[in-house]
Amino acid sequence: MPTQVPMTLSAEEFQKKFGTPKAAIHVGIDPGVNTGYAVWSSRNRAFVELYTGKAIEVEHKLLDLVVKMAGKAPITVYVEDVRKMRLPKHLQNPGRTKGAGSIGRDVQRWLDFLEFHGIQHVASKISPKEFRTGDAAWFKAKTGWDGRTSEHARSAAGLVWGK
Repeated sequence: MPTQVPMTLSAEEFQKKFGTPKAAIHVGIDPGVNTGYAVWSSRNRAFVELYTGKAIEVEHKLLDLVVKMAGKAPITVYVEDVRKMRLPKHLQNPGRTKGAGSIGRDVQRWLDFLEFHGIQHVASKISPKEFRTGDAAWFKAKTGWDGRTSEHARSAAGLVWGK
């Protein structure tokens, strides 16, 4: 019987095991009540879509993308895992360590969803600060994205920018 290999690896474990992912499509997910979704094309070196919505809406978008790209381009999904966040000692407390509210549960639910559907994914460290704090004008200047964005979509975009 073949050995089962867990599909959820940290970004570091993934890179150590497989090198830099060669996926043509990279999807960033910023879990939460308002879930950010960003699709980056490594071939075109540009964002294809940015969206913010309920988790179930983003799940449907992702599954549609997986079906459309089947056999055309591999996809890797990066889920922002706040459980990996390390704060300075003076800022640590149980609430901050787990993330605000139920975000730890939301992250695990996303990882379970991706595992269940057999979608290649990485539990990623949090998005770079500039993507989490930059406004729409900064984001447009940095990425060239002309459409509307939210802080959640920009955070998801930070996970996959330039891959």
